[in-house]
Amino acid sequence: MKKKYLSILAILTAITLTACGGTAPSQAPASGEDQGTASEAVQSEPESAGETAAADTTDAEAATDAEASSSEEAATPIFKTVTKYFSETYQGSIKEDKKGNSIEYTPLFQGQTQAIMMADKCKDAYPALYNALHEDAVAILNTAESDAKRSAEVATEDLEYSVQNDFDFFGPYSCNDTVSIMRADDRIFSIANHYYEFMGGAHGMYGTNGKTYDAQTGTVLELTDVITITEDELNSILNKKITESSPDPDQFWDLEKTLSQYKFNPKENTDSTDIDNYEYPYNWYMGNDGIHFYFEPYVLANYAYGDTDVFIPYDELGSAVNEKYTMPESKGYVSSPNLMICNVKWDDDTSDLHLVYEPLDPDDTSDYVQCKSLALKEKDKSAKAEIDFDYNYNMNHIQPYKIVTADGREFVYVNVLTYNDYVESLFFEITGGDIKLLGQDTFHSVYLDNTTDYSGEIVPTDPDYLYFGHVGDLLGTYSCYGRYKVGSDGLLELLDKDYTIAWCSQEITLAKELSVSIIDNDGNELSKETLPVKTRITPVKTDNESYVDCSLDDGRMIRLNYSSSKYPAQIDGQDVDDLFEGLMYAG
Repeated sequence: MKKKYLSILAILTAITLTACGGTAPSQAPASGEDQGTASEAVQSEPESAGETAAADTTDAEAATDAEASSSEEAATPIFKTVTKYFSETYQGSIKEDKKGNSIEYTPLFQGQTQAIMMADKCKDAYPALYNALHEDAVAILNTAESDAKRSAEVATEDLEYSVQNDFDFFGPYSCNDTVSIMRADDRIFSIANHYYEFMGGAHGMYGTNGKTYDAQTGTVLELTDVITITEDELNSILNKKITESSPDPDQFWDLEKTLSQYKFNPKENTDSTDIDNYEYPYNWYMGNDGIHFYFEPYVLANYAYGDTDVFIPYDELGSAVNEKYTMPESKGYVSSPNLMICNVKWDDDTSDLHLVYEPLDPDDTSDYVQCKSLALKEKDKSAKAEIDFDYNYNMNHIQPYKIVTADGREFVYVNVLTYNDYVESLFFEITGGDIKLLGQDTFHSVYLDNTTDYSGEIVPTDPDYLYFGHVGDLLGTYSCYGRYKVGSDGLLELLDKDYTIAWCSQEITLAKELSVSIIDNDGNELSKETLPVKTRITPVKTDNESYVDCSLDDGRMIRLNYSSSKYPAQIDGQDVDDLFEGLMYAG
């Protein structure tokens, strides 16, 4: 039987949402303008319309959901990041500028929008939080199309105006919205949405917006639900911390006046002539060690002084924190810090924890850079990993996670997208203030809920339940993920021998009769049975070496035992390509 090939990158591109969206910041006494735009959606086409379309959806999700709902896995919900990418080029009526240079397909707009959802398999175990996150994420992602069109229209008008008046168009414009889970436990689920946009002008604009949910009810919390101090008491704490942490206390506008405009329940601002008396809500989110209050550039001082993130530890707030939302007894946690990422050429020894990339060409300072290493650094301490990857400022594929174990060890795991959806994971330890590279390993991106409109990558939230992906080809090409924990050496320790299959060929049927083992959910053999030709099977889990467990249409589970795992994989000495119809391979 002819082996069918397809690009795994094309598959995952096809199942990943493509478009744009943006979220607007909730604050800014100084600027007062909504931030966040988007671009015309661009749908990536599969490489092979017939084969890839057949492969990019699968019934494996339903079977996988049933299999993966064990009590252990249900103990910790699985979250996913759903991403919409966008890109727009000029295709208007003007063909060239006054110098005769073509402007067709000039890049106009690019970026991404992210939202956090819970994996569909967790819906029944955590219905309230699942529904709240789903509703909010859909609202964010559904604005992408209109934002895309509006921003593309603005970019088109600006490009045409620049051509007609013979000056440069400072594009492409961009919008890059990402989201981080800052605290996730059985009491609180808190996220931070980070944005950067450039719509022309002297510089772009950036910021962070927090949102916090009651993990049991899914209710979006107000600050007064969490703390019991007064506005004056809170503003006094903020004033002191901002002043003490600033190298230049004179940088601020009128700090006391500015902070006095922040209220627990601000009135609606309707009179544009009375901006000095506007009232604003606090922009906050909860971390694992305290509450963060965020002020974007221009709010407290001019743009050159940047943004301000004021951190108040839970210990300092003491009984002012609602007991219902205090940190539970720690079993460790994972958060997604928004670490600065900079070129080694511009790095110094004064910055807090950040990442430093080293271009292959030292003089390459463009937005898209081929790199040969990535370092984790804090002031004069650092550790570097040798790794080949491409860094794109507007499409950041470097994701750090801070991990604190129950015994107090601290790590930063950094996932770097390299090629064809492979991920190089770098494992740093930062316990005690030192920075050490413990090792690195290669995994593969894994997308959950591929048959839905909201396929997304797994986001780690628990150091004892970390999910990392792999690719196998025992039964056509499939992606799968295993459960790991932080081991005693700080590296990943595999918890289970089985990997859950997240994506596989859509329609796999028997081309020949096949004797199989009927098994229970624990893999114990119940009986033997010969399956007839045309029987449909759906891969569910595998050890990626010697067997693949599959579900039948009647709900029973079977185990395919392999006599050889090397291509062509064999069952009882027979090639799987001869035994099955519908197998698809990445290549």
